[in-house]
Amino acid sequence: MNLKNKLIGIVTMIFIVAMAMTFTYGEEAEKTEHWKWVTDANGTRYESENDYAKSKWLKIEGEYYYFNEEGYIEKDCYIQGYWLNEEGKWVKAYSGGKWYKDSTGWWYQDNGWYPVDSWQKIDGNYYHFDERGYMEASCYTDGYWINSEGIRNKTPYTENWTDDENGRKWGDNNLNTRNRWLKIEGEYYYFNKEGYIEKNCYIQGCWLNEEGKWVKAYSRGKWYKDSTGWWYQDNGWYPVSSWQKIDGNHYYFNSYGYMESSAYVKGRWLNSSGAWDKNYSDGHWVQNETGWWYEDNGWYPANQKLRIDCATYYFDSNGYMATDYIIVSIMEQMLYYYNEGSLKLKTPIVTGNYGDYNTPKGMYRIGNKARNIYLTGPGYRSYVNYWMPFIGNSYGFHDAQWRSSFGGRIYLTNGSHGCVNMPYTNAMALFNMITSNKTLVIIE
Repeated sequence: MNLKNKLIGIVTMIFIVAMAMTFTYGEEAEKTEHWKWVTDANGTRYESENDYAKSKWLKIEGEYYYFNEEGYIEKDCYIQGYWLNEEGKWVKAYSGGKWYKDSTGWWYQDNGWYPVDSWQKIDGNYYHFDERGYMEASCYTDGYWINSEGIRNKTPYTENWTDDENGRKWGDNNLNTRNRWLKIEGEYYYFNKEGYIEKNCYIQGCWLNEEGKWVKAYSRGKWYKDSTGWWYQDNGWYPVSSWQKIDGNHYYFNSYGYMESSAYVKGRWLNSSGAWDKNYSDGHWVQNETGWWYEDNGWYPANQKLRIDCATYYFDSNGYMATDYIIVSIMEQMLYYYNEGSLKLKTPIVTGNYGDYNTPKGMYRIGNKARNIYLTGPGYRSYVNYWMPFIGNSYGFHDAQWRSSFGGRIYLTNGSHGCVNMPYTNAMALFNMITSNKTLVIIE
């Protein structure tokens, strides 16, 4: 509000002089027993037996008053730039009231002072000014609707919030609450095309919390792009490994913070723009005696590659994921090895401890196999007979003779450091069946 503090004081002087000239030559009430003050439930009038003052200034016993169109004196308000106190008397020290505007909005100022976070009656209408001193408009405040010109409705509203199975609405049937922002009792909400408030999402760069209220600290949400892809960022923060609703669409951002597109994530299809297409929301893996495929509501990929859960897979002309693969299913805690279209090995396993050492999902190739080595890391040094690495020498398949059981829910509380633990005999069998550079896929 710097502009307000720089206003030139001469404006006030001009108003005071003009007011003085008006009253000097204006009307002054005569001292007569036929005119007297009369107060009723609506206010105070100055009237005679057959008449009363209205829509005019009047000087009475040395004080100036303004009478509205009903004939009542105005109090605690500005009229034509002049302040009238609680008794309705003009206070000459405040005679330069005037509207001003800058790029942010309108405010009302008199001799350096302006109303802040309060109501002000000006020329017969009530206006509300926010904490910065700007006039509010097109909003609900203190139980009243304020129109686009900032004027308060004369009667309080009776509408309120209503909830149903689709969400929350504002119950004012006389107001179009669709595809718009609306300020209600100091909070900003956004109403979608069905008239429900949006929650836990970004709208036009502004974050709306779980109650649908705009969180002003997060108001700079914006899309960015580099050679790798797109991401969404707000004040230094960006979503990672999570869904985010932005301007009505759902997007998924991978572990690097980049938006996934033309891909399935958690069974949902994300189109070329990255937005979830709700018509395709049932993607899942299926298996028979021939192999694995991915389908969604009867559709499946064939003779193509497809990105699924942030990893890329290849499917043959029959829709099966390419053969001669090792497949690890984390949810099943099972390993399958297919060769030339037939299942060669099936074994229970233990993958990385859930939440701490998750085994990374995706498509990899077996590195250089090794026998009789030690695996070392922070706090452990373990001897294994069969080692088949797939991410450098950090992750791999190996026997785990310290375990007495495999499969089931062991990985949830007693999983590995990220490797795939196998029973000794099955680790030996896999080691002897595969060669280095063999393709493997790890799925959820």
